[in-house]
Amino acid sequence: MKKLILILFSLVSFLFSSAQSYELETVRRDTVNLTDANAKKQGKWIIRGKHKPKTCYSKTPEQKIEEGTYKDNRKIGVWIEYYCNSNIKSKITFADGKPNGPTTLYYENGKVKEEGIWINNRWTGNYKFYDE
Repeated sequence: MKKLILILFSLVSFLFSSAQSYELETVRRDTVNLTDANAKKQGKWIIRGKHKPKTCYSKTPEQKIEEGTYKDNRKIGVWIEYYCNSNIKSKITFADGKPNGPTTLYYENGKVKEEGIWINNRWTGNYKFYDE
């Protein structure tokens, strides 16, 4: 009897330790917002209004706030952030969780505000700033 309880306990522990959570994006049927067994964010993530209560985004629960890719809980690749009016706020390239690469910032009306290269959270090299 003790062996059976020990086996069941081990099995349940294994199942819980290898669990993953995710959402299914209804438009494209993609798996998004995946966390692995170590609770680290992996793959494509979309942060929506429902994830940020008490903000202007919460008025439209399915509105995108931010989208991009995680690897081991760190942002990688291009991340897009949106204003409350759904216009793009920024497109920032990340490497190992830090802004590192081509970056474009936008005015709330959708026009480009700034563009250039970010390395170590600073503009590097050629940089352009535009009037609204």
